[in-house]
Formats: sequence, C-alpha cells, structure tokens
Amino acid sequence: MSIPCMNRVWEQSNQKGAARLLLVALADYADDNGLAWPGIETLARKTLLSSRHVSRLVTRLQAAGELLVVPRPGRSHLYIVLTGTDTDPTGGRLAAALQRAEDR
Repeated sequence: MSIPCMNRVWEQSNQKGAARLLLVALADYADDNGLAWPGIETLARKTLLSSRHVSRLVTRLQAAGELLVVPRPGRSHLYIVLTGTDTDPTGGRLAAALQRAEDR
C-alpha cells in the first residue's frame, strides 16, 4: 500500500465516481512509484464492481492518461498509476516504476 500514491490520486485525479474509486484501489495496491499488479477479479471484489466494468474503466483511465497498463500474457497486467507523476520515462517515479516492471 502506498499512501503517497493514494494521496496523489485524491489530490490530482480528474476522475469521478467509479473510475476514481478504481484508481484509488489501484493506488492502494501500488508502491510509491505507482506500480501495482492486482488481477481484474481482485479489483472487482475490492471496488464492488463487475469485472467487465473494471475492464472498461481501465480503458477509460488509460485514455485519460492517468493509468499505464503493461500487458503480461498468462499473468495479471502491470498497472502504473500516472496521476501526479511526471510522465517523462527518463526520470522520477515513472522511470522507477518502469524499471521495476521490467524486473517483474
């Protein structure tokens, strides 16, 4: 659980309703750099939403630029919460999250 990541979502996200709830749930699973890897079913249980709705919201959060999804065939995807993060992949939290994702 990352309190700093959750705080970034609470303070800087433009999302509302279920999309915001999902982003907070992802931040709850994330490390301080925003990297998390819960399954869709796990996110659905945590948010009390259907798996299909969670999948749609993940797509919406990606389109809004607040979430990066790194697919991993046969395993749960890696999620990087981008809200409040410098999106330059050469430095900062995003670079650390991408490096950690590469190690997974």
